[in-house]
Amino acid sequence: MTEETQSTVEEAVDKAPDAVTAFIVIKMIDGSYVAISDLTKTFTVARSATIGDIRQGCDELRYTITKSDIINGVLEALKPEDSETKED
Repeated sequence: MTEETQSTVEEAVDKAPDAVTAFIVIKMIDGSYVAISDLTKTFTVARSATIGDIRQGCDELRYTITKSDIINGVLEALKPEDSETKED
């Protein structure tokens, strides 16, 4: 992350100390990405995130969420109809 980008991020955080929600995207040692919403968790990082890390992490998470939504939709569609709600 460039100094200018880091500065912009810090300014945004300073201006919005009371947020609606927050999460952190973490690139794991194995290269996978995870998002956590528990901001009390502690961890160490090997280096600062690059803009490429941020883009890839967001893309990976969006893809995973979309894939999960599709799978859940298919599973819901494949559920047998409940005989009590089935019209004759």
